[in-house]
Amino acid sequence: MSMNEAKQLSNAFSTGGGGFTFESRVQAAFVALMLSRGVCPCVAYPWPIAEVALQARHRGYETDDAAIVTRNDNTGEESKLLLQIKHSIRFTDKDQQMPDVIGAAWRDFNNMTHFHQKRDSIALVTGPISKTDSENVCRVLAIARGASDSTDFYSKISQSKAVSQTQRNKLKTIQLHVANANKGVAPDNNEFWRFLKCYHLIGFDMDLMTGVTTSLIQSLIGSHSNNDVQTVWNMIVQEVQQKSSVSGVLTRDSVSQPIKDCFKQDDVKPVVAIAPSPIKETIALNLIGGWDESTDGDRSIVESLSGMAFQDWQAKIREIWKEQS
Repeated sequence: MSMNEAKQLSNAFSTGGGGFTFESRVQAAFVALMLSRGVCPCVAYPWPIAEVALQARHRGYETDDAAIVTRNDNTGEESKLLLQIKHSIRFTDKDQQMPDVIGAAWRDFNNMTHFHQKRDSIALVTGPISKTDSENVCRVLAIARGASDSTDFYSKISQSKAVSQTQRNKLKTIQLHVANANKGVAPDNNEFWRFLKCYHLIGFDMDLMTGVTTSLIQSLIGSHSNNDVQTVWNMIVQEVQQKSSVSGVLTRDSVSQPIKDCFKQDDVKPVVAIAPSPIKETIALNLIGGWDESTDGDRSIVESLSGMAFQDWQAKIREIWKEQS
């Protein structure tokens, strides 16, 4: 693509008022991860993304804004991440969106035909929500994933020094909406704990054209394309908007040829196969800046950009800091 063509395309987007919705940008971020062989957040295994199904209700999912399918290239095993995308929402008893969001997630979790509870995950992706919600809900979900079983989880929840009353209130809100989705019957402790382990809250600042998430995604695109990253990003968003209207499915093979041409397919290898190096980790560290290990969104961004499991990333950074001290 020539610089003139890139300029014309960029101008077309700007004069058209952008037209980028929060939902389509989030969906496009996962398509960009797929094309760059990046790591999908929140899933059990760091397999490459094989497809992004948009508006996936026709596949039987109620959490249907996108179904991200990751696949083991060697065995063909799959792991899915179901996305519900809301620009803004409140984790309260009276929020009008919560019954639909939690209800859909609960029904998908219990749909054994379409959902594997040990391999698949469900995520609510939001834009700007209150700090009270983002910090406390993520903390409760992190405790659930860190617990050995439901008894361990509820034991930790009951400890005032480990969990605040605000966090317990957020848990009660989720319990309320799950019970309502379960025909008014509260699930037993073990079933509810297993649901919490599969559920994630991710914050994307993609309501901003200059947000950090967009910058990180564009940095990943730039590492696998010689084209202008803003132009490539705009092309991906435009394709997502077009395909979303017809519940399209995007794969590395099915994206339009102009997008394919922007990525060197023969040279693109899974990020997880790239041997870590101090230079690569330092560059990623500079891009990421600070992170909160208890926040799903921060952990996911670190894993996507570094191509490493979060725990491995932390260990590697500690080694680098030690060598530099």
